[in-house]
Amino acid sequence: ADYAATQIESSPEQIHTISTSQISDPSEINISVPDLVRRYIKSKNRSIDVSGEIDLTIESRVKRLWKHEQPR
Repeated sequence: ADYAATQIESSPEQIHTISTSQISDPSEINISVPDLVRRYIKSKNRSIDVSGEIDLTIESRVKRLWKHEQPR
């Protein structure tokens, strides 16, 4: 999401299509695991595995509004 927002804000006049297909870390899909939960899982000799394929496509079109236009 951060990458997509950066690309869109850097050149809002263009149409952007941003795709992703592989994840390897929970932060890539905006999941955070609190430290207390991590410690509990590790104390039980377990691990957190977030990896695999995800299909996500973000397409953006930014329309410039003139002063006399109202947002819809």
